[in-house]
Amino acid sequence: MKQFSKQPKIRFPEFNSDWETSTLSNAILEKKEKSSVQDQHEILTSSRNGLVRQTDYYDGNERITSRENIGFNVISPGELTYRSRSDDRRFYFNINPFSFKGIISSYYPVFALNDVDSYFFTQLCSVHSFYIGSRSVGTSQTVLSLNELKKIKLPFPSIDEQQKISKFLKLLDNRLVILKEKYNLLVEYKKGVMQKLFNQEISFKDEAGNNFPSWKEERIGNWIEEYKERSTEENQFEVLTSSRTGLMKQSEYYGEGRITDRSNLGFNIIPNGYLTYRSRSDDRQFFFNLNELGYTGIISTYYPVFKMKNEQNKFFVELSRFHKNKFGRQAVGTSQVVLSFNELKNIKFAMPCNEEQAKIAEFAEALDKKLDAVHQQIELTQTFKKGLLQQMFV
Repeated sequence: MKQFSKQPKIRFPEFNSDWETSTLSNAILEKKEKSSVQDQHEILTSSRNGLVRQTDYYDGNERITSRENIGFNVISPGELTYRSRSDDRRFYFNINPFSFKGIISSYYPVFALNDVDSYFFTQLCSVHSFYIGSRSVGTSQTVLSLNELKKIKLPFPSIDEQQKISKFLKLLDNRLVILKEKYNLLVEYKKGVMQKLFNQEISFKDEAGNNFPSWKEERIGNWIEEYKERSTEENQFEVLTSSRTGLMKQSEYYGEGRITDRSNLGFNIIPNGYLTYRSRSDDRQFFFNLNELGYTGIISTYYPVFKMKNEQNKFFVELSRFHKNKFGRQAVGTSQVVLSFNELKNIKFAMPCNEEQAKIAEFAEALDKKLDAVHQQIELTQTFKKGLLQQMFV
């Protein structure tokens, strides 16, 4: 049996008694109520980010919500659940935060707790997730039944200390909720304004307050030029990968050693401030990324490197996001399609003049800086909470 410390490193001063190790069967009260008619209650899903409406989880898709749900587990407000199957031995325990009963697949056991604070329990399980996962059985997909969960022993302080810890940590959770809402609102604001700019519903003015010239449809090849420098020695620069979420170190994208130990002689060089994209796609989606890492890198020859002739590279990124479906139609192939740089140059867009491109790029960059600042606050708060969990629990 795993041995736990008796005292956490950080503690509220009014508490000093040892934490006591207890079998979870002493705290868990299984709930066995089942739905008896179709759509008896709202269908919920227990995810890694909490218990949510299934329609929200699948973004309104009828993929699962239209299936029969008679015999689903009923979960009342305040009760807990988790997905009993896992691909990585990680199990996430969630409380029903809603003011109504829900129903959830029978793969999700439902239980209440006796003399244990529910939120404290979820955080305790998070701290000891590796240990809890080790008790699951199976190979590629492991299972942690409620009966097996009940057999696990974990350390608990008094209920008063549990509630004090919960109250404190919930303050951090509330801050994270506010920051994430702020981030999402900024994302939606930027998306809405960019759509109006590229639809020419709104526009910037020149320095004299006059309208810029009308946009003209042109081949993008008139505006971009390829950068063809190649690496001449192994590991000449940092190896990069252009993903759907941005340009990053290949070692961060794949994990150390998986691909970075292969030869990179003859890779495309991508200086800071230049653009690239993966020229092959399985779903006709192409994502253009700007090197904003502050240094020159190298990238596979599957990733053409180029820049705008007028240096408005940030504008191109925003243009590509607005016209994201247009690139796939120009790609060639069947199961995996290819958008070569030559094909890219043949695509036509309505283009504003240099000065208006600069205005749009400056506006987008200003919003991106705000988004980056909020995202950094989210990451710092999450890191701070993670550190506290390690020191406030044994």
